[in-house]
Amino acid sequence: MNKEERRKDVYYITLYVLVIIAGACSVFSQLPDIVAIPLIKNVLTYAPWIIVACYLFIYTCKVYYSDLKIFILPACLVAVYVLGKIFGINYRFNYVYSMLISSYILLLGILLGLNLYKEDFKKILYAYVISVIIFSAYIYFVIFKGVAFSDAQTVKLEGGKNSSSTIILSGLVLALYNDYILKKTKYVFIAFFAFLIILIKSRTAMVCCLLAIVAKVFIGLKNLKSKIIYIILLAIVYYLLMYKTNFYDIAIKKIFLKNKDLNEENLNTITSGRTDGFKWLYENFKNIWFLGAGTPGDILENFYYYTLGVFGILGSIFAFSFVLSPLYFIIKDRKEKNDDNLRLNLFIITIVMLVGGLGEALCPFGPGVKCYLLWLIFGYYIGHRNTKSEVTYNKAVNNNSVV
Repeated sequence: MNKEERRKDVYYITLYVLVIIAGACSVFSQLPDIVAIPLIKNVLTYAPWIIVACYLFIYTCKVYYSDLKIFILPACLVAVYVLGKIFGINYRFNYVYSMLISSYILLLGILLGLNLYKEDFKKILYAYVISVIIFSAYIYFVIFKGVAFSDAQTVKLEGGKNSSSTIILSGLVLALYNDYILKKTKYVFIAFFAFLIILIKSRTAMVCCLLAIVAKVFIGLKNLKSKIIYIILLAIVYYLLMYKTNFYDIAIKKIFLKNKDLNEENLNTITSGRTDGFKWLYENFKNIWFLGAGTPGDILENFYYYTLGVFGILGSIFAFSFVLSPLYFIIKDRKEKNDDNLRLNLFIITIVMLVGGLGEALCPFGPGVKCYLLWLIFGYYIGHRNTKSEVTYNKAVNNNSVV
């Protein structure tokens, strides 16, 4: 069966349609009205991905041994978790749970990489952005309906602002770095996504949004003329926001600084208690440095400090290695001409999630499936790179494959 015949095959079409549905359900599961009903939220979050997994394992049962090596890292972290339990350390299971969910999506991504052509994986990414547009429209027209921009900070999102803002941020990144997505209207939706992130008042997402937009100049555009035009447009937008609107007062003073002067006395309030969390780790790390405290006195809203506080040095080695592994593959394949755009998408999403970890305890693992896009793209990249632009069809791709 050749490529064109296969892409018309009903089993093949069903596969990527199921993934599109699962992705959309994951996005919609974070809608505030859905989050308020745990049963519906959990069904939307997990059931579609279970169906995808069952279909994949029936559809193809072949995978490279080399693809499975990446799972040594989360397996080692689970081993540290079990070891700590034996020694009486009360580890937080939500950390391990979020990591296992990410590992699960990673495995599905690898299988997709072995079974889906790039053209059809692009459809999955496109559908994700469409889902984010619907999600964002609901947030804006239902949750923020009738709320003035200056009063947006008074609106509280059910399920947390970070989950919503991370999903919107992921859609923004995909739209920004993929010309085939939304095409001529893309910048309208990118502006809408950025505006909504500000409304949601997620400071971490605002920083990541700015990082993604600025990075476009240096690594997303190759043409000098395009770079110059992009920089000029950014300068105009910056001028209009800072000097022709009350954006500075709202976004910087109210959201970032919480109406406080930036000084040592107000630093803990401005950072939402993170400064005290860092002090706790600094004062107690000498007693918990190897296996961690399991349950720190307070949730340290910083992935890196939180990981050190929970698992100590031993567990952190495996956790940090796992979240940095996409960058390892990107650097390793940097001279490869194939999959340049896929690699760029993976790089930007990884950097955004790693920076997001500076302001969140579980990002880029979770919580839940809000970070699933990173692990799906990463898994697809691993699986696809081993096929060398070919796709398996329920058969071994070489002698190193395993059932």
